[in-house]
Amino acid sequence: MFVFGHLGFGSALALPLKKIRLHKALLVGTLLPDLVDKPLFYSFPELMNGTRTVAHSLWPILFLSSIALYKKSRAVGALSFGMLTHLLLDYTGDLIRIDQSWSINSRVLFWPFLGGHFPLTPYLHAHEQAERILRPYFMTTEILGLFLFIGFL
Repeated sequence: MFVFGHLGFGSALALPLKKIRLHKALLVGTLLPDLVDKPLFYSFPELMNGTRTVAHSLWPILFLSSIALYKKSRAVGALSFGMLTHLLLDYTGDLIRIDQSWSINSRVLFWPFLGGHFPLTPYLHAHEQAERILRPYFMTTEILGLFLFIGFL
């Protein structure tokens, strides 16, 4: 989970929401897919295929967006928009780094329509995933995200 990358880029994409005081819901949304999927995988690896499962699909965003429209809740709308920015950053980063192909990402994004199973994660343990932070792409996005986040605050 790359906290500053998601917080910084997510808040930059949604800068207009800051003016209507929905930035807390937005910021929670930028981290929510990882806050759901990663603990599920590391707690139940025999049940979950990877660190990107249900919360990294479009279903939670569509569900929260329909609640936001039905209840006319701007806060729930901001939460779902924050989740959308998370997915944009994850999947764009994968394509830039060529870590995963679009076909793998689309299986998660459009689950279950492109197959009922989620792709296997390349990590067996949390420390393997944490080691990615030392790669130039992640270090750069975390530093840029930190500056964007500070500017957002």
